Amino acid sequence: SSTTLELAVKDLTKAAQLAPGDKDVKLALKKYHAEYSVQNAKDKKTYGGMFASNEGLYSKEEQEEMQRAAPKKVDERVTNNFSDAELRARAKNMGIDLDNPKVRKEMEGRAKARHEDEMKKKAGELGIDLNDPDVQNVLKLLEQERTMKEAGYDPDAPLPPWRQWLVSVFDKNKLFNLQNVLYVVLAANVAYRI
Repeated sequence: SSTTLELAVKDLTKAAQLAPGDKDVKLALKKYHAEYSVQNAKDKKTYGGMFASNEGLYSKEEQEEMQRAAPKKVDERVTNNFSDAELRARAKNMGIDLDNPKVRKEMEGRAKARHEDEMKKKAGELGIDLNDPDVQNVLKLLEQERTMKEAGYDPDAPLPPWRQWLVSVFDKNKLFNLQNVLYVVLAANVAYRI
């Protein structure tokens, strides 16, 4: 059908943008674009000019009339720019105490859940598998970094010399670390006693 061909052409166009040097994608795009043009011409002939007008199913006058008759839907989240005091007063009238830590925690949890849902949707659009263990590890590291920054710790700041020394002394990947030195001392002590 023309809808399937149209979707194929859109997908192949996106693929051609992502991989401009791929000959197979270009050939497939050319093939399906030609098939779509032929199918579209057949549809125009079959349905007798219904698709020829740019107005669609309704004329401009009918569209304007429907828009005037339809109630205007406005997103309150965008238009309501309340001050903090006004927002607290409205919440109080609705029986919500924003100063209550439990309520605040609940609202923060809901906001975080909404944010996570949006991010999952966006990740899906970008083709990122959030169930991949490597992706989950990176996300955990990013979350840890964010919480550290919120607590006032800058992970990008250089460590003071004494902390650099401590890190190097306890680094298990180095040959001369505290653990290996203690093993050598212990082995020498045991060997000396024998």
